[in-house]
Amino acid sequence: MKIDAVKQNIVNNYKQLSKMAKVPQKDNQSFPLWGLNYKKGRVSGFVGQTGDVSRNSAVIKIKDDEIEMIKKPFLSTWKSTLNNINKMLEDTKANFENKKVVSKRVVSLLCFPKGSILK
Repeated sequence: MKIDAVKQNIVNNYKQLSKMAKVPQKDNQSFPLWGLNYKKGRVSGFVGQTGDVSRNSAVIKIKDDEIEMIKKPFLSTWKSTLNNINKMLEDTKANFENKKVVSKRVVSLLCFPKGSILK
């Protein structure tokens, strides 16, 4: 696969995982943020709602349907790094309900109106 096709595939897989992992909002004051931890064999990874995707020591950021390449292993090319991240995302989708491979984390952020905070 060409690198542009792999990038687009990564973005599409991330969007699908976002839909699968989305947590409903319970009230107007808290905003849930989700994260998926992936662990299979010697491969560990993380996919977060903020667009962070990591696999072992490689890290990318997805922002506005574009990939920002942040960090890759020293002796690896960007093409092989992106292929490995794409395989991890596909495997995360396939094993989404398997708790031994994919664990889901949710953190709720509380928001207060400006007038309710004491000075």
